[in-house]
Amino acid sequence: MSAHPPEDWLHDYYALMNKIQDPEFRWQICVQNCAIKHAQSARKDIDRVREAWASQGGEEARQKFYERWEKIEAEKFRRQDAMQKTQLRVVSEFGRAGDRTCDVLNFFKCPYGEEYKTLLEDGQAAFTLWGHIKWYDHHWNHDPGHIPAQDEMKWYHFNEPRILDVTNYEDIRKALNDGRLDKIAAEHERYLKESEDDR
Repeated sequence: MSAHPPEDWLHDYYALMNKIQDPEFRWQICVQNCAIKHAQSARKDIDRVREAWASQGGEEARQKFYERWEKIEAEKFRRQDAMQKTQLRVVSEFGRAGDRTCDVLNFFKCPYGEEYKTLLEDGQAAFTLWGHIKWYDHHWNHDPGHIPAQDEMKWYHFNEPRILDVTNYEDIRKALNDGRLDKIAAEHERYLKESEDDR
């Protein structure tokens, strides 16, 4: 492979993979871009956790587990549990996965026909949105087990007011309209650009 490929190499590569219907390419596109498989996995994970807690005493046992930890750790565990459900809603609704399922993982033979194009676009948009939310959570909500490097500190906002409730899907929807998520996305993109420039 050339160290300096032509500018449009990715377009040509996609065209070639489509033409030969490469088996590796066909499932990678689905897994990387379609929200249906991710929604399926998220639902299974949530059900698995629910069943595990049910076998140990249900919601009461879960709350006792939280109470055994210091306040900041308990808050982190509660947030992680709630974020899992929020992520499912983001990929289901923004990614238009809904309650649909797919075990084909071959966009050349998508069970949803020509809709696969829209599913890939909406899925990618949902993953981008969730990437911004996860980045925000990591940089605004303090994890006591993580100490940022000194040169990274400018990206952390532990002592500032929180601007997004990562456990509340409705707040995420509002943040898309009132500019809060634009602010988060802009800072995330600056961070990615600076990180890339530093390599």
